[in-house]
Amino acid sequence: MAESGRVVLPMLFELKAPKGRPDQPLPDFVRRDSLTNVKDRVEAKGDGLLPLPGINPQMPVPELGSVAAGIGHLNVRLDVDGAVRTEPLVIRYFDELYPSFALMVAARALNLAPKDIEVRLGEGVAMGDVRNPHLTVAAHVHTVVPRQERRSGVRGGLLL
Repeated sequence: MAESGRVVLPMLFELKAPKGRPDQPLPDFVRRDSLTNVKDRVEAKGDGLLPLPGINPQMPVPELGSVAAGIGHLNVRLDVDGAVRTEPLVIRYFDELYPSFALMVAARALNLAPKDIEVRLGEGVAMGDVRNPHLTVAAHVHTVVPRQERRSGVRGGLLL
């Protein structure tokens, strides 16, 4: 795994607002993938437009996490009908931001590090030369999960 330098591992958060402060900081092998390049160009923080909060992370074991190319969360939220159509690109753990597994895989595929991912609060994310402001939904940064649309005959299209 360490030799390939291309393995990204998942972690999960309980999607719930934290109370107080964390008992202890997350391990360094997790914190190295936190997103620190954060911009608030539209005063989103003042309006409460922050990424979804998470607590109680389930992380990879240190022996694997410390040699992984990256770690990203695998949290999803179900729509009212029980389907998964979006994935939060960023989860907020107290005052730290963590990328989704998909965002980390995309960044690593472009040879980008977490510092190259710009979180634009209330707007979206940008990494390298890839910018897509259409990845926001309400107050949270999301990506749309492709699905088939049978009525229009569009296959694999993105539904916003």
